[in-house]
Amino acid sequence: MAKVSPEKWSQLQRDLFLLARDRFSYAYGFYPLQESVRLDRDRHLYLLSFFDFLQGPQMIGLIRDLLGDEAVVKADAQATRFGPGQYLTYHNDHVPKSHRRCAYVFNFTRRWRPDWGGYLQFFDDLGNGQTAYKPDFNKLNLFLVPQPHAVTFIPPLRAVIAMPYRAGIAPRSPLHHDPPPIRHRSWRSVSPQSRA
Repeated sequence: MAKVSPEKWSQLQRDLFLLARDRFSYAYGFYPLQESVRLDRDRHLYLLSFFDFLQGPQMIGLIRDLLGDEAVVKADAQATRFGPGQYLTYHNDHVPKSHRRCAYVFNFTRRWRPDWGGYLQFFDDLGNGQTAYKPDFNKLNLFLVPQPHAVTFIPPLRAVIAMPYRAGIAPRSPLHHDPPPIRHRSWRSVSPQSRA
């Protein structure tokens, strides 16, 4: 993107905004953590160590305990960076046959101001905003899938690691109990060091 002229960048943004008016759309930078692990690429990056933590037994155990769901076996992850004019429109994270149980967002941006946007916004069945979480530093947002949400329009920078925790390939047992009635939660001070 560094080679794109300001004029072409402006046109691209206008085109993206037009798409976002009528359907699911997003504009943000991302780094594919899972693909890097699969291809054994960039192992020197701290982000990949953090991904190892997300997939580790302590974190998988915590997610299983919080959800009351022993079927959770792995996490998906991508590092995202939202910059000026970027967003993630209304969606629910449901992907057929993906076995997603919950989604999460770890926030890594310090000193966020409320007027900068970038909130993780949840909606009721009628599309009315219910709850929104500011992307505070070192905060984990965890929520059940599917659940309607968006990331509001962002003027400055927001950095996070986000994706779902998933169950194994086997379908859920008919005897499986429903998860506890939590819809979304937000916690502070979750880090690889505090869980070790």
